[in-house]
Amino acid sequence: MNPEPDTQELSRLEDLLRRPDFLLEPSCFSVICAYIKAGGTPNAIIENLTDGYVGYAHMASLMCGWMDALDNDLEGDGGTNGVQQQAVEGKGRQERNEFGFLKEFVRARFDPDKL
Repeated sequence: MNPEPDTQELSRLEDLLRRPDFLLEPSCFSVICAYIKAGGTPNAIIENLTDGYVGYAHMASLMCGWMDALDNDLEGDGGTNGVQQQAVEGKGRQERNEFGFLKEFVRARFDPDKL
């Protein structure tokens, strides 16, 4: 017969599995193994991991792609000319400064190659 599940250990491990994006953590596999050894069920693992999935890494990767696309648009003429170009020129400089700060901020804290 199966031993009685350790409810305190199961609860602790469930809390870990429910953390935002825990599925992407290096320790996820070992926590899953410990959860099963403590008497947890595969259905509960799937439910906890999906409830905690937020997608921060994927959102950051998407934002990096947008930033690269926007950066290319700001460096080029962006399809504008003449009067339109003069109208957006001042705003473009301000956007480049703000965009540059945001771009450096995200790149300093996120590496899309690690996904």
